[in-house]
Amino acid sequence: MGFSVCGFCVTGTVNTLDPAQPIVTYENKAKLLEDYDEGRKLGEGMFAKVRLMTRKSDGKTFAAKVMKKHMSISDNNEVFGAPAPKTLLREVKLLQKLGGQKQCLRLEFALETPRDFYVLTDVCAGGELMKHLDRCASFVEQDASRFFAHFCGAIAHCHANNISHRDIKPENLLVDFEQGGRARVVLADFGSACEFTPETRWRSEAGSPFWQSPEVWALDYDHRADVYSCGMVLLV
Repeated sequence: MGFSVCGFCVTGTVNTLDPAQPIVTYENKAKLLEDYDEGRKLGEGMFAKVRLMTRKSDGKTFAAKVMKKHMSISDNNEVFGAPAPKTLLREVKLLQKLGGQKQCLRLEFALETPRDFYVLTDVCAGGELMKHLDRCASFVEQDASRFFAHFCGAIAHCHANNISHRDIKPENLLVDFEQGGRARVVLADFGSACEFTPETRWRSEAGSPFWQSPEVWALDYDHRADVYSCGMVLLV
């Protein structure tokens, strides 16, 4: 199974993953919806939307990050070309490498249709970190330090696996609940993440401006910029 790329669409499948964890391919969205119910929108970014999806065979619910495989136009009339297959696959490969360990979001599997690519992960019931805090009756320093330890641990796990997240911000920090109802923070959305070596320095912008380090603004940075962004989240 191959693929071809034009300015408007990725045609064919993009499945080049380890056969042990294949991408499930559907000939169209109608076929996909025979197996899954598509639920409410959980979030939306520039290049993807996240929706609840429920597997009809067993009722299991997933958070599905849905990325377009074709040219799209935003509400502001910005035109985005078809993403390269390697871009669609990168997040899946990185999540596989991290293995859902150390407060990193766990990948379940991926799906695709001719027009869309779906990355299915665990559902974090508390939603985005800042929205969770808005709902809290109280939030004290001990809570902040525990949450900070969670996402610092996630970044340490990423860096130990030579992965830089490059887009740490409250929207990408999700809240889930342990047994007993205690909240924990999970690092999500690896769409900007990249693998690195000790010599790697990036000279292109990544992430969201408010949370970026001065080195990112200067377009000369490495994986340690993630640490600055963690500090910005703690400050806020």
